[in-house]
Amino acid sequence: MDNPREIEQKDFDSSLNNLRIFQLVHNELRKDFEMIYGLAKSKIEDVEIVKPLIRSCIKELFSLIEADIYLLNQFNPYLDYNDRDDFCKKFKKTFKHHAKTFNKQDTTLKFNSSHFKLLLIQKNKRDEVIHPKGRKSICVEKSNLEDIYDLFIKYKLFVNESIANVFISKKINLF
Repeated sequence: MDNPREIEQKDFDSSLNNLRIFQLVHNELRKDFEMIYGLAKSKIEDVEIVKPLIRSCIKELFSLIEADIYLLNQFNPYLDYNDRDDFCKKFKKTFKHHAKTFNKQDTTLKFNSSHFKLLLIQKNKRDEVIHPKGRKSICVEKSNLEDIYDLFIKYKLFVNESIANVFISKKINLF
């Protein structure tokens, strides 16, 4: 086991449960995104049906990412974690802390240097869709579907690499 996180015996069950909840929620929301994306792709030529599906894809991907951030911080919180902090701060601090704890710095650096700009662009589109200031805010096209799917694939690979071979251990005092 490379770089296990040692947990106090009294906190071990809670930490293990938090990691399990992270995995269950991540997998369910990932499948939800994939299902909505599949529906959108199958209706790509039906403009009236595909638009709400594209907006749903955008919303669902960020539900997944924000759930991951929150649940990783239940498992392994960064110092002074505050769920009310802005998205970018929480994203960077969460994955930086996770990377440092489990020796995954290369994975996080690779994602942030190659794909963080795409994440921000899609986050801004999500913000427009969720908090529309007019008709233009909710306007989506086929290209939005491909952009959000591209981010989904990159994010999914990033999280898979970040979570692979993550172990926790507890020290048992015999005396």
